[in-house]
Amino acid sequence: MPKAPPVIILIVSTSFGEIDWILPALTNLKERFPEWEVITLFSHKLLYQYLTENRALYTEFCKVSSLYIVPQELDALFSQQVKPDQVKIILKDYNQDQYAPYKLEVMARCPKALVVSYPHSNHIYSNQTTDPIQHCSDPDTYSRHDIFLLNSDNDIPFWSKDVDINKIKTLGYPRYDSWWIDRFLASPSLSESMELKATKQADHVFFFISRGPHSHYLSQQDYEYLVKSTMESVLQYDNSLLLIKPHPRQDISDLRSLLNPYEDNRWLISGLHLFQLASLADVVISGWSSGILDALAVKKPVIEFWRFGGQDPLCRKTADGHFTTIYEELGLAAPAKTKAELKTLLSKAISDPQENIWQQQLKAFHSHCKLTDQASQAIADCLLQNVETKEASGVSTDNPQQQQELIETLIEYVVTMVEENTPDRARQWLDFLAAQFPKDARIFNTTGVFLFHQGDFTGAVDNLVQSLNLDPTSHEAAINLTQILLAIDREDDAINIVLGFYRQVHDEQTRNEFLHTLHRDLGDESFTLIRTRLAALRDHT
Repeated sequence: MPKAPPVIILIVSTSFGEIDWILPALTNLKERFPEWEVITLFSHKLLYQYLTENRALYTEFCKVSSLYIVPQELDALFSQQVKPDQVKIILKDYNQDQYAPYKLEVMARCPKALVVSYPHSNHIYSNQTTDPIQHCSDPDTYSRHDIFLLNSDNDIPFWSKDVDINKIKTLGYPRYDSWWIDRFLASPSLSESMELKATKQADHVFFFISRGPHSHYLSQQDYEYLVKSTMESVLQYDNSLLLIKPHPRQDISDLRSLLNPYEDNRWLISGLHLFQLASLADVVISGWSSGILDALAVKKPVIEFWRFGGQDPLCRKTADGHFTTIYEELGLAAPAKTKAELKTLLSKAISDPQENIWQQQLKAFHSHCKLTDQASQAIADCLLQNVETKEASGVSTDNPQQQQELIETLIEYVVTMVEENTPDRARQWLDFLAAQFPKDARIFNTTGVFLFHQGDFTGAVDNLVQSLNLDPTSHEAAINLTQILLAIDREDDAINIVLGFYRQVHDEQTRNEFLHTLHRDLGDESFTLIRTRLAALRDHT
Protein backbone atom coordinates (compact mmCIF):
# COMPACT_ATOMS: atom_id res chain seq x y z
CA MET A 1 0.00 0.00 0.00
CA PRO A 2 1.54 3.37 -1.02
CA LYS A 3 2.52 5.73 1.73
CA ALA A 4 0.16 8.67 2.22
CA PRO A 5 1.76 11.92 1.01
CA PRO A 6 2.74 14.67 3.45
CA VAL A 7 0.26 17.53 3.31
CA ILE A 8 0.49 21.30 3.65
CA ILE A 9 -2.74 23.14 4.42
CA LEU A 10 -2.55 26.71 3.16
CA ILE A 11 -5.18 28.92 4.80
CA VAL A 12 -6.18 32.03 2.83
CA SER A 13 -8.29 34.33 4.98
CA THR A 14 -8.58 37.87 3.61
CA SER A 15 -7.14 38.30 0.10
CA PHE A 16 -5.17 36.52 -2.59
CA GLY A 17 -2.27 38.75 -1.53
CA GLU A 18 -1.57 35.96 0.95
CA ILE A 19 -1.04 33.57 -1.96
CA ASP A 20 1.04 36.19 -3.77
CA TRP A 21 3.41 36.23 -0.78
CA ILE A 22 3.80 32.52 0.05
CA LEU A 23 3.45 30.94 -3.40
CA PRO A 24 7.11 31.31 -4.49
CA ALA A 25 8.24 29.35 -1.42
CA LEU A 26 5.64 26.64 -1.99
CA THR A 27 6.61 26.47 -5.66
CA ASN A 28 10.24 25.97 -4.69
CA LEU A 29 9.31 23.25 -2.21
CA LYS A 30 6.94 21.49 -4.60
CA GLU A 31 9.40 21.51 -7.53
CA ARG A 32 12.11 19.95 -5.38
CA PHE A 33 9.85 17.58 -3.45
CA PRO A 34 6.84 16.77 -5.69
CA GLU A 35 5.53 14.17 -3.26
CA TRP A 36 4.21 16.96 -1.01
CA GLU A 37 0.55 17.82 -1.45
CA VAL A 38 -0.79 21.34 -0.95
CA ILE A 39 -4.46 21.85 -0.04
CA THR A 40 -5.77 25.42 0.09
CA LEU A 41 -8.51 26.46 2.50
CA PHE A 42 -10.19 29.69 1.36
CA SER A 43 -12.34 31.58 3.85
CA HIS A 44 -15.02 31.83 1.16
CA LYS A 45 -15.46 30.93 -2.51
CA LEU A 46 -15.50 34.55 -3.62
CA LEU A 47 -11.86 34.84 -2.59
CA TYR A 48 -11.01 31.93 -4.88
CA GLN A 49 -12.95 33.63 -7.68
CA TYR A 50 -10.86 36.80 -7.25
CA LEU A 51 -7.72 34.69 -7.57
CA THR A 52 -8.87 33.18 -10.88
CA GLU A 53 -9.13 36.68 -12.32
CA ASN A 54 -5.38 37.23 -11.88
CA ARG A 55 -4.32 34.96 -14.71
CA ALA A 56 -0.58 34.81 -14.08
CA LEU A 57 -0.87 34.19 -10.34
CA TYR A 58 -3.67 31.66 -10.78
CA THR A 59 -1.60 29.72 -13.31
CA GLU A 60 1.24 29.38 -10.82
CA PHE A 61 -1.18 28.53 -8.00
CA CYS A 62 -2.68 25.63 -9.98
CA LYS A 63 0.78 24.11 -10.40
CA VAL A 64 1.14 23.87 -6.63
CA SER A 65 -2.27 23.37 -4.99
CA SER A 66 -4.05 20.13 -5.85
CA LEU A 67 -7.31 20.99 -4.09
CA TYR A 68 -9.15 23.97 -2.70
CA ILE A 69 -11.91 23.92 -0.10
CA VAL A 70 -13.92 26.27 2.15
CA PRO A 71 -14.47 25.86 5.92
CA GLN A 72 -17.79 24.06 5.51
CA GLU A 73 -15.94 21.25 3.74
CA LEU A 74 -13.43 20.50 6.50
CA ASP A 75 -15.44 17.56 7.86
CA ALA A 76 -15.48 15.92 4.44
CA LEU A 77 -11.77 16.59 3.93
CA PHE A 78 -10.71 14.89 7.15
CA SER A 79 -13.23 12.06 7.00
CA GLN A 80 -12.69 11.13 3.35
CA GLN A 81 -9.40 12.44 1.95
CA VAL A 82 -6.76 13.36 4.52
CA LYS A 83 -5.77 11.92 7.87
CA PRO A 84 -4.73 14.50 10.49
CA ASP A 85 -1.29 12.90 10.86
CA GLN A 86 -0.63 13.51 7.16
CA VAL A 87 -0.80 17.26 7.73
CA LYS A 88 2.77 18.33 8.46
CA ILE A 89 2.48 22.10 7.93
CA ILE A 90 -0.32 24.62 8.47
CA LEU A 91 0.26 28.00 6.85
CA LYS A 92 -1.93 30.91 7.93
CA ASP A 93 -1.74 34.66 7.52
CA TYR A 94 -0.63 36.74 10.46
CA ASN A 95 -3.99 38.33 11.28
CA GLN A 96 -5.50 37.47 14.66
CA ASP A 97 -6.78 33.91 15.04
CA GLN A 98 -10.07 35.06 16.54
CA TYR A 99 -11.09 36.61 13.23
CA ALA A 100 -10.84 33.26 11.43
CA PRO A 101 -11.90 30.39 13.72
CA TYR A 102 -11.40 27.82 10.97
CA LYS A 103 -7.67 28.35 11.56
CA LEU A 104 -8.17 27.10 15.10
CA GLU A 105 -10.28 24.22 13.85
CA VAL A 106 -7.53 23.01 11.51
CA MET A 107 -4.97 23.36 14.30
CA ALA A 108 -7.22 21.39 16.66
CA ARG A 109 -7.68 18.62 14.10
CA CYS A 110 -3.95 18.44 13.29
CA PRO A 111 -2.15 18.99 16.61
CA LYS A 112 1.18 17.60 15.42
CA ALA A 113 1.51 19.94 12.43
CA LEU A 114 4.05 22.75 12.26
CA VAL A 115 2.04 25.99 12.41
CA VAL A 116 3.46 28.97 10.54
CA SER A 117 2.07 32.51 10.35
CA TYR A 118 3.12 34.44 7.27
CA PRO A 119 2.56 37.98 5.87
CA HIS A 120 -0.37 38.81 3.63
CA SER A 121 1.59 41.51 1.83
CA ASN A 122 5.03 43.08 1.55
CA HIS A 123 3.99 46.14 3.56
CA ILE A 124 6.68 47.57 5.84
CA TYR A 125 5.34 48.17 9.36
CA SER A 126 8.19 49.82 11.23
CA ASN A 127 11.81 50.95 11.20
CA GLN A 128 14.27 48.87 13.19
CA THR A 129 16.71 51.76 13.57
CA THR A 130 14.20 54.08 15.29
CA ASP A 131 11.36 51.96 16.69
CA PRO A 132 11.85 50.07 19.97
CA ILE A 133 11.48 46.32 20.42
CA GLN A 134 8.62 45.46 22.76
CA HIS A 135 7.95 42.29 24.72
CA CYS A 136 4.50 40.76 24.51
CA SER A 137 3.32 39.28 27.81
CA ASP A 138 0.70 36.97 26.27
CA PRO A 139 1.61 36.32 22.61
CA ASP A 140 -0.72 33.35 22.10
CA THR A 141 -3.72 35.63 22.55
CA TYR A 142 -2.97 37.12 19.13
CA SER A 143 -1.87 34.05 17.19
CA ARG A 144 -0.83 30.47 17.90
CA HIS A 145 2.14 29.33 15.84
CA ASP A 146 5.56 27.71 15.93
CA ILE A 147 7.07 30.20 13.48
CA PHE A 148 6.13 33.79 12.65
CA LEU A 149 7.58 34.74 9.26
CA LEU A 150 8.33 38.38 8.50
CA ASN A 151 9.73 40.11 5.44
CA SER A 152 12.63 41.91 7.11
CA ASP A 153 14.10 42.98 10.44
CA ASN A 154 12.36 46.34 10.01
CA ASP A 155 9.04 44.64 10.80
CA ILE A 156 10.17 43.20 14.14
CA PRO A 157 9.54 46.30 16.32
CA PHE A 158 5.92 46.54 15.16
CA TRP A 159 5.09 42.86 15.62
CA SER A 160 7.02 42.45 18.87
CA LYS A 161 4.05 43.92 20.75
CA ASP A 162 1.85 40.96 19.70
CA VAL A 163 4.11 37.91 19.25
CA ASP A 164 7.03 36.15 20.89
CA ILE A 165 10.10 37.56 19.15
CA ASN A 166 11.89 34.24 19.68
CA LYS A 167 9.51 32.70 17.14
CA ILE A 168 10.09 35.39 14.50
CA LYS A 169 12.13 34.51 11.42
CA THR A 170 13.03 37.09 8.75
CA LEU A 171 14.04 35.19 5.63
CA GLY A 172 13.36 37.83 3.00
CA TYR A 173 10.80 38.63 0.31
CA PRO A 174 10.17 35.45 -1.67
CA ARG A 175 8.42 37.14 -4.57
CA TYR A 176 11.45 39.30 -5.33
CA ASP A 177 13.55 36.29 -6.34
CA SER A 178 14.46 36.98 -9.95
CA TRP A 179 13.24 33.60 -11.24
CA TRP A 180 9.78 34.35 -9.85
CA ILE A 181 9.59 37.82 -11.39
CA ASP A 182 10.73 36.35 -14.73
CA ARG A 183 7.77 33.95 -14.72
CA PHE A 184 5.33 36.83 -14.58
CA LEU A 185 7.11 38.89 -17.22
CA ALA A 186 7.23 35.86 -19.57
CA SER A 187 3.61 34.90 -18.93
CA PRO A 188 1.15 34.79 -21.84
CA SER A 189 -1.17 36.85 -19.65
CA LEU A 190 1.21 39.76 -20.35
CA SER A 191 2.39 38.99 -23.89
CA GLU A 192 -1.20 38.51 -25.08
CA SER A 193 -2.68 41.42 -23.10
CA MET A 194 -4.44 44.52 -24.36
CA GLU A 195 -2.26 46.45 -21.88
CA LEU A 196 0.90 45.53 -23.78
CA LYS A 197 -0.74 46.39 -27.10
CA ALA A 198 -1.88 49.78 -25.75
CA THR A 199 1.55 50.69 -24.35
CA LYS A 200 3.23 49.99 -27.68
CA GLN A 201 1.09 52.73 -29.22
CA ALA A 202 1.90 55.31 -26.51
CA ASP A 203 4.91 57.62 -26.28
CA HIS A 204 4.88 57.73 -22.48
CA VAL A 205 3.42 55.13 -20.12
CA PHE A 206 2.63 55.81 -16.47
CA PHE A 207 1.43 53.32 -13.88
CA PHE A 208 -0.77 54.42 -10.96
CA ILE A 209 -1.16 52.13 -7.91
CA SER A 210 -4.42 53.34 -6.40
CA ARG A 211 -6.15 53.06 -3.02
CA GLY A 212 -9.74 53.99 -2.25
CA PRO A 213 -10.98 56.28 0.54
CA HIS A 214 -10.78 54.93 4.07
CA SER A 215 -12.07 56.30 7.39
CA HIS A 216 -8.62 56.08 8.99
CA TYR A 217 -6.08 57.05 6.38
CA LEU A 218 -7.65 58.71 3.30
CA SER A 219 -10.62 61.05 3.12
CA GLN A 220 -12.93 61.08 0.10
CA GLN A 221 -11.75 64.60 -0.70
CA ASP A 222 -8.08 63.63 -0.65
CA TYR A 223 -8.80 60.47 -2.65
CA GLU A 224 -10.47 62.47 -5.41
CA TYR A 225 -7.61 64.97 -5.38
CA LEU A 226 -5.02 62.23 -5.84
CA VAL A 227 -6.87 60.55 -8.71
CA LYS A 228 -7.68 63.75 -10.60
CA SER A 229 -4.22 65.25 -10.05
CA THR A 230 -2.57 62.07 -11.31
CA MET A 231 -4.73 61.98 -14.42
CA GLU A 232 -4.21 65.66 -15.18
CA SER A 233 -0.44 65.42 -14.64
CA VAL A 234 -0.21 62.52 -17.08
CA LEU A 235 -2.29 64.32 -19.71
CA GLN A 236 0.37 67.05 -20.00
CA TYR A 237 2.41 64.54 -22.03
CA ASP A 238 1.26 64.01 -25.60
CA ASN A 239 0.16 60.50 -26.51
CA SER A 240 0.55 59.31 -22.92
CA LEU A 241 -1.24 56.39 -21.25
CA LEU A 242 -2.05 55.81 -17.58
CA LEU A 243 -2.34 52.21 -16.43
CA ILE A 244 -4.24 51.90 -13.15
CA LYS A 245 -4.18 49.06 -10.63
CA PRO A 246 -6.94 49.48 -8.02
CA HIS A 247 -6.61 48.13 -4.51
CA PRO A 248 -8.45 44.77 -4.16
CA ARG A 249 -11.01 46.34 -1.80
CA GLN A 250 -11.43 49.55 -3.79
CA ASP A 251 -14.79 50.56 -5.29
CA ILE A 252 -14.10 50.33 -9.04
CA SER A 253 -17.32 52.10 -10.02
CA ASP A 254 -16.32 55.10 -7.90
CA LEU A 255 -12.90 55.13 -9.54
CA ARG A 256 -14.43 54.98 -13.02
CA SER A 257 -16.74 57.88 -12.24
CA LEU A 258 -13.69 60.02 -11.43
CA LEU A 259 -11.95 58.98 -14.65
CA ASN A 260 -14.91 59.24 -17.02
CA PRO A 261 -14.45 62.98 -17.76
CA TYR A 262 -11.04 62.23 -19.29
CA GLU A 263 -10.38 60.75 -22.74
CA ASP A 264 -11.02 57.01 -22.43
CA ASN A 265 -8.03 56.13 -24.64
CA ARG A 266 -5.66 57.78 -22.15
CA TRP A 267 -6.34 55.51 -19.16
CA LEU A 268 -6.86 51.82 -18.55
CA ILE A 269 -7.89 50.03 -15.35
CA SER A 270 -6.08 46.68 -15.29
CA GLY A 271 -6.12 43.40 -13.41
CA LEU A 272 -2.63 42.34 -14.45
CA HIS A 273 -0.08 41.59 -11.76
CA LEU A 274 1.84 44.54 -10.29
CA PHE A 275 5.12 43.22 -11.72
CA GLN A 276 3.64 43.14 -15.18
CA LEU A 277 2.10 46.61 -15.08
CA ALA A 278 5.19 48.22 -13.55
CA SER A 279 7.39 46.62 -16.22
CA LEU A 280 5.32 48.37 -18.93
CA ALA A 281 5.66 51.85 -17.39
CA ASP A 282 8.27 54.59 -17.67
CA VAL A 283 7.49 55.72 -14.13
CA VAL A 284 5.27 54.45 -11.30
CA ILE A 285 3.00 56.68 -9.21
CA SER A 286 1.83 54.96 -6.05
CA GLY A 287 -0.36 55.70 -3.10
CA TRP A 288 0.62 54.42 0.33
CA SER A 289 1.22 50.84 -0.79
CA SER A 290 3.71 47.99 -0.71
CA GLY A 291 3.33 48.08 -4.49
CA ILE A 292 6.19 50.58 -4.27
CA LEU A 293 8.51 47.64 -3.61
CA ASP A 294 7.09 45.70 -6.57
CA ALA A 295 7.88 48.66 -8.84
CA LEU A 296 11.44 48.86 -7.51
CA ALA A 297 11.81 45.10 -8.03
CA VAL A 298 11.50 45.73 -11.79
CA LYS A 299 13.79 48.78 -11.53
CA LYS A 300 11.29 51.59 -12.15
CA PRO A 301 11.36 55.16 -10.74
CA VAL A 302 8.70 55.48 -8.04
CA ILE A 303 6.79 58.53 -6.79
CA GLU A 304 4.65 58.17 -3.69
CA PHE A 305 1.69 60.52 -4.16
CA TRP A 306 -0.22 60.56 -0.88
CA ARG A 307 -2.00 62.74 1.64
CA PHE A 308 -2.32 61.28 5.12
CA GLY A 309 -5.29 62.39 7.18
CA GLY A 310 -3.29 61.66 10.32
CA GLN A 311 -5.87 59.37 11.92
CA ASP A 312 -4.33 56.01 11.06
CA PRO A 313 -2.03 54.60 13.75
CA LEU A 314 0.43 53.48 11.07
CA CYS A 315 1.07 56.96 9.73
CA ARG A 316 4.41 58.33 10.84
CA LYS A 317 5.81 61.79 11.59
CA THR A 318 9.05 63.49 10.69
CA ALA A 319 11.19 65.23 13.30
CA ASP A 320 9.42 68.52 12.51
CA GLY A 321 5.96 66.98 12.96
CA HIS A 322 4.89 66.43 9.36
CA PHE A 323 3.09 63.25 8.34
CA THR A 324 5.13 60.80 6.32
CA THR A 325 5.15 57.13 5.37
CA ILE A 326 7.59 54.31 6.03
CA TYR A 327 8.43 54.22 2.33
CA GLU A 328 9.46 57.86 2.29
CA GLU A 329 11.27 57.43 5.61
CA LEU A 330 13.38 54.55 4.27
CA GLY A 331 14.14 56.36 1.01
CA LEU A 332 12.13 53.94 -1.12
CA ALA A 333 9.98 56.52 -2.91
CA ALA A 334 10.17 60.17 -3.90
CA PRO A 335 7.35 61.92 -2.01
CA ALA A 336 4.76 64.20 -3.60
CA LYS A 337 1.88 65.70 -1.67
CA THR A 338 0.60 68.21 -4.25
CA LYS A 339 -0.06 68.16 -7.99
CA ALA A 340 2.78 70.63 -8.54
CA GLU A 341 5.25 68.36 -6.73
CA LEU A 342 3.99 65.38 -8.71
CA LYS A 343 4.48 67.20 -12.02
CA THR A 344 8.05 68.15 -11.08
CA LEU A 345 8.97 64.57 -10.20
CA LEU A 346 7.32 63.16 -13.33
CA SER A 347 9.36 65.54 -15.43
CA LYS A 348 12.57 64.36 -13.74
CA ALA A 349 11.70 60.70 -14.21
CA ILE A 350 10.79 61.12 -17.88
CA SER A 351 13.79 63.30 -18.76
CA ASP A 352 16.40 61.25 -16.89
CA PRO A 353 15.36 57.91 -15.35
CA GLN A 354 19.00 57.34 -14.36
CA GLU A 355 19.16 60.49 -12.24
CA ASN A 356 20.60 60.07 -8.74
CA ILE A 357 17.22 60.31 -6.98
CA TRP A 358 16.04 57.14 -8.73
CA GLN A 359 19.31 55.31 -8.26
CA GLN A 360 19.16 56.03 -4.53
CA GLN A 361 15.74 54.41 -4.42
CA LEU A 362 17.15 51.20 -5.85
CA LYS A 363 20.00 51.25 -3.34
CA ALA A 364 17.52 51.69 -0.50
CA PHE A 365 15.43 48.85 -1.92
CA HIS A 366 18.38 46.46 -1.95
CA SER A 367 19.46 47.60 1.50
CA HIS A 368 16.01 47.07 3.02
CA CYS A 369 15.06 43.83 1.26
CA LYS A 370 18.55 42.28 1.51
CA LEU A 371 17.94 40.52 -1.79
CA THR A 372 19.72 37.16 -1.98
CA ASP A 373 17.64 35.73 -4.84
CA GLN A 374 17.11 32.72 -2.58
CA ALA A 375 14.36 33.83 -0.19
CA SER A 376 11.92 31.26 -1.56
CA GLN A 377 14.31 28.39 -0.98
CA ALA A 378 15.27 29.72 2.45
CA ILE A 379 11.62 29.68 3.52
CA ALA A 380 10.97 26.24 1.99
CA ASP A 381 14.08 24.83 3.73
CA CYS A 382 13.00 26.44 7.01
CA LEU A 383 9.60 24.74 6.79
CA LEU A 384 11.07 21.32 6.05
CA GLN A 385 13.77 21.55 8.71
CA ASN A 386 11.32 22.63 11.39
CA VAL A 387 8.91 19.83 10.48
CA GLU A 388 11.73 17.37 11.11
CA THR A 389 12.69 19.11 14.36
CA LYS A 390 9.15 19.13 15.65
CA GLU A 391 8.57 15.47 14.77
CA ALA A 392 11.85 14.47 16.40
CA SER A 393 11.07 16.39 19.58
CA GLY A 394 7.56 15.01 19.84
CA VAL A 395 6.25 18.49 20.67
CA SER A 396 2.76 19.19 19.37
CA THR A 397 -0.04 21.65 19.89
CA ASP A 398 -1.76 19.03 22.03
CA ASN A 399 0.64 19.55 24.92
CA PRO A 400 -1.37 20.48 28.03
CA GLN A 401 -0.77 24.23 28.13
CA GLN A 402 -1.27 24.88 24.43
CA GLN A 403 -4.30 22.61 24.29
CA GLN A 404 -5.91 24.43 27.22
CA GLU A 405 -5.42 27.80 25.54
CA LEU A 406 -6.71 26.51 22.20
CA ILE A 407 -9.85 25.00 23.73
CA GLU A 408 -10.52 28.19 25.68
CA THR A 409 -10.37 30.25 22.48
CA LEU A 410 -12.66 27.84 20.64
CA ILE A 411 -15.20 27.90 23.48
CA GLU A 412 -15.16 31.71 23.40
CA TYR A 413 -15.92 31.53 19.71
CA VAL A 414 -18.89 29.23 20.36
CA VAL A 415 -20.22 31.70 22.92
CA THR A 416 -19.92 34.43 20.28
CA MET A 417 -21.95 32.29 17.86
CA VAL A 418 -24.71 31.97 20.44
CA GLU A 419 -24.69 35.71 21.07
CA GLU A 420 -24.93 36.30 17.30
CA ASN A 421 -27.94 33.95 17.13
CA THR A 422 -26.34 31.16 15.08
CA PRO A 423 -27.18 28.18 17.33
CA ASP A 424 -26.95 25.52 14.60
CA ARG A 425 -23.36 26.44 13.86
CA ALA A 426 -22.59 26.62 17.59
CA ARG A 427 -23.95 23.10 18.08
CA GLN A 428 -21.79 21.80 15.21
CA TRP A 429 -18.72 23.30 16.85
CA LEU A 430 -19.58 21.88 20.26
CA ASP A 431 -20.02 18.41 18.75
CA PHE A 432 -16.68 18.79 16.99
CA LEU A 433 -14.95 19.88 20.20
CA ALA A 434 -16.44 17.01 22.20
CA ALA A 435 -15.22 14.52 19.60
CA GLN A 436 -11.80 16.14 19.35
CA PHE A 437 -11.26 16.68 23.10
CA PRO A 438 -13.42 14.07 24.88
CA LYS A 439 -11.67 14.54 28.23
CA ASP A 440 -12.04 18.30 28.56
CA ALA A 441 -14.66 19.16 31.18
CA ARG A 442 -15.11 22.74 29.98
CA ILE A 443 -16.53 21.62 26.64
CA PHE A 444 -19.26 19.56 28.27
CA ASN A 445 -20.02 22.38 30.71
CA THR A 446 -20.45 24.83 27.80
CA THR A 447 -22.56 22.31 25.89
CA GLY A 448 -24.80 21.75 28.91
CA VAL A 449 -25.53 25.44 29.33
CA PHE A 450 -26.10 25.81 25.59
CA LEU A 451 -28.58 22.90 25.48
CA PHE A 452 -30.48 24.22 28.49
CA HIS A 453 -31.05 27.54 26.71
CA GLN A 454 -32.14 25.60 23.63
CA GLY A 455 -34.75 23.77 25.69
CA ASP A 456 -33.01 20.37 25.76
CA PHE A 457 -33.07 19.82 29.53
CA THR A 458 -32.09 16.14 29.42
CA GLY A 459 -29.10 16.85 27.15
CA ALA A 460 -28.10 19.76 29.37
CA VAL A 461 -28.08 17.64 32.53
CA ASP A 462 -26.23 14.77 30.83
CA ASN A 463 -23.45 17.07 29.58
CA LEU A 464 -23.04 18.83 32.91
CA VAL A 465 -22.88 15.50 34.72
CA GLN A 466 -20.18 14.42 32.26
CA SER A 467 -18.32 17.68 32.95
CA LEU A 468 -18.34 16.93 36.68
CA ASN A 469 -17.30 13.32 36.08
CA LEU A 470 -14.25 14.61 34.23
CA ASP A 471 -13.52 17.33 36.79
CA PRO A 472 -15.37 16.86 40.10
CA THR A 473 -13.86 20.08 41.45
CA SER A 474 -15.30 22.32 38.71
CA HIS A 475 -17.45 24.73 40.71
CA GLU A 476 -18.70 26.33 37.47
CA ALA A 477 -20.20 23.04 36.25
CA ALA A 478 -21.56 22.27 39.72
CA ILE A 479 -23.28 25.64 39.93
CA ASN A 480 -24.68 25.39 36.39
CA LEU A 481 -26.02 21.89 37.04
CA THR A 482 -27.53 22.93 40.39
CA GLN A 483 -29.32 25.86 38.78
CA ILE A 484 -30.70 23.74 35.96
CA LEU A 485 -31.90 20.97 38.28
CA LEU A 486 -33.70 23.52 40.47
CA ALA A 487 -35.21 25.11 37.34
CA ILE A 488 -36.74 21.77 36.27
CA ASP A 489 -38.00 20.94 39.79
CA ARG A 490 -35.39 18.34 40.67
CA GLU A 491 -34.60 19.84 44.05
CA ASP A 492 -33.20 16.71 45.70
CA ASP A 493 -30.84 16.08 42.81
CA ALA A 494 -29.67 19.69 42.94
CA ILE A 495 -28.89 19.40 46.66
CA ASN A 496 -27.00 16.16 46.04
CA ILE A 497 -24.84 17.91 43.43
CA VAL A 498 -23.92 20.60 45.95
CA LEU A 499 -23.21 18.06 48.65
CA GLY A 500 -21.14 15.98 46.25
CA PHE A 501 -19.06 18.97 45.28
CA TYR A 502 -18.62 19.88 48.94
CA ARG A 503 -17.29 16.37 49.63
CA GLN A 504 -14.82 16.59 46.72
CA VAL A 505 -13.33 19.94 47.70
CA HIS A 506 -11.62 20.25 51.05
CA ASP A 507 -10.08 23.70 50.71
CA GLU A 508 -12.16 26.05 52.85
CA GLN A 509 -11.54 29.12 50.70
CA THR A 510 -12.71 27.29 47.55
CA ARG A 511 -15.79 26.08 49.41
CA ASN A 512 -16.63 29.62 50.54
CA GLU A 513 -16.16 31.03 47.02
CA PHE A 514 -18.43 28.29 45.69
CA LEU A 515 -21.13 29.07 48.25
CA HIS A 516 -20.87 32.81 47.63
CA THR A 517 -21.37 32.33 43.88
CA LEU A 518 -24.19 29.88 44.50
CA HIS A 519 -25.95 32.34 46.81
CA ARG A 520 -25.61 35.12 44.27
CA ASP A 521 -26.99 33.01 41.42
CA LEU A 522 -29.77 31.13 43.28
CA GLY A 523 -31.23 33.77 45.54
CA ASP A 524 -32.05 33.61 49.23
CA GLU A 525 -34.80 31.00 49.30
CA SER A 526 -33.07 28.24 47.32
CA PHE A 527 -29.72 28.97 48.90
CA THR A 528 -31.15 28.79 52.46
CA LEU A 529 -32.44 25.29 51.73
CA ILE A 530 -29.04 24.16 50.49
CA ARG A 531 -27.25 25.84 53.39
CA THR A 532 -29.45 23.96 55.87
CA ARG A 533 -28.64 20.63 54.26
CA LEU A 534 -24.92 21.46 54.29
CA ALA A 535 -25.12 22.27 57.99
CA ALA A 536 -26.79 18.91 58.60
CA LEU A 537 -23.97 17.23 56.69
CA ARG A 538 -21.38 18.97 58.86
CA ASP A 539 -23.21 17.94 62.05
CA HIS A 540 -23.37 14.37 60.80
CA THR A 541 -19.67 14.28 59.99
